[in-house]
Amino acid sequence: MKSLFRFYTLAKELESQAPYQDIDSVGKEILYMIGNARQHNQMISVSDILRQQDLASPATLHARLKHLREAGFIEILPGEDNRFKFLKPSQITLDYFNQLTKYLKKSAQIN
Repeated sequence: MKSLFRFYTLAKELESQAPYQDIDSVGKEILYMIGNARQHNQMISVSDILRQQDLASPATLHARLKHLREAGFIEILPGEDNRFKFLKPSQITLDYFNQLTKYLKKSAQIN
């Protein structure tokens, strides 16, 4: 259990720093969904996110996507026929995931 709380502490410290301090829990979930899709070599669309009504209302999700894009956490890529827009994590988001991964590995070494 010590490892878990060490990771939690490190993650909270990271999330209190710029530029991550402005991401709320809904924004983090969206980033995790985009990152997970990327990890599996898949693309996730704006429509896929807006369908996640168990997470928040479509209006809230749309507002979070707008905030994440404006803050530089995600990029929006047009689909082939411009009807669909796909989401891609930015380098800032990839750096965030990489740092969390380092913290996870570091925490796992604690007995």
